[in-house]
Amino acid sequence: MKLGFIGFGEVGFELGRGLRQSGLTDILAFDPLLDDERFGGLVRNRAEEAGVTLLASPAAVIRQVDVIIAAVPGSQAVSAAQTAAPSLAPGQIYADVSTSTAAGKKKAAQLVEQAGARFVDGAMMGGLSMQHHKVPTLLSGSGSDELIRLLTPFGMVLTRVSDTPGDAIAIKLVRSIAMKGLAALAAETLEA
Repeated sequence: MKLGFIGFGEVGFELGRGLRQSGLTDILAFDPLLDDERFGGLVRNRAEEAGVTLLASPAAVIRQVDVIIAAVPGSQAVSAAQTAAPSLAPGQIYADVSTSTAAGKKKAAQLVEQAGARFVDGAMMGGLSMQHHKVPTLLSGSGSDELIRLLTPFGMVLTRVSDTPGDAIAIKLVRSIAMKGLAALAAETLEA
């Protein structure tokens, strides 16, 4: 199996490095900051440390892989899917692990599935810096079962919640609201 990342910031780096250490050797990535004066060196250094090959465009990555993980900021998730869609092929899996909204994930899923690929909404439920690629991740969407089959052997902790894109990120957002609310309540109680 060949894996590709669209976006190779902290998420791509931690996932890529962990998967490589667990035996997945064919990993490619594209990051729009590759040629940036300020961040390009960091992207190249992280790729070298993770054993990931950087390519010059999203299309170059997509054409060579079976699974694409879009690890972009939530505000860029739909744009990344729009950019990727023309290069996607039937049978490929496009997994969006951004913190986009449920509506954004649904829009990205439409773009990906119109191209014939399968979509996965991935919601990481823990800290990457501690758990790396083994961070518990909820999945929803048409490609969830296949992604679990492909990446679980490399140590990823993946749980399918539904076939509906947006469900995984909605669970994460509700949990985040509840946890922040409990923390605020505890602080206010102590203050009172």
